[in-house]
Amino acid sequence: MSYIGCLDSAAGCKIQKIVHIKMNILRSFWNSPTGLKTTHFWGPAFNWSLPFAAAMDTKKPPETISVNMTGGHKIQKIVHIKMNILRSFWNSPTGLKTTHFWGPAFNWSLPFAAAMDTKKPPETISVNMTGVMCVYSALCMRFAWMVRPRNPHLLVCHVSNETVQLYQLSRWFRAQRGLEQNKKDADADAE
Repeated sequence: MSYIGCLDSAAGCKIQKIVHIKMNILRSFWNSPTGLKTTHFWGPAFNWSLPFAAAMDTKKPPETISVNMTGGHKIQKIVHIKMNILRSFWNSPTGLKTTHFWGPAFNWSLPFAAAMDTKKPPETISVNMTGVMCVYSALCMRFAWMVRPRNPHLLVCHVSNETVQLYQLSRWFRAQRGLEQNKKDADADAE
């Protein structure tokens, strides 16, 4: 008979359920990939000593603070943050291991090429190609938003491309109006 059997049966059942639940929680934490048996638990646990020590040092005079140690701590934290961001991005559904990343990465050549073309004279703009690129980017923006998982990288890429292509079209239309106006002015001067 267990110690719980000494209690009345209703209270004993409640205590037994609570103990069972807590033991399951502890067992699952003990055996988890980040549980008490792993460095994923103990590394961060000991890392907490660093901010506590730094907080204790706030009571010391400034001239006793080690610039080398404080700088080293800052560099370590920056590396940790960057590694966590990279790890999260690497393993995300749209991360570096997926076509959701590399497809848009190569698509970035489109807005960059279009941006480089903004330095060219407006009359050299291919209105057909620019118009097609506007439609293409509009379709890709919709796709990037509708696909699961959503692909913000692809969306931003095509929003950028759409913006540059529309700018190029506006340059071409302004140049065409300018050419028409110049022709009208020339015709008026000829009369």
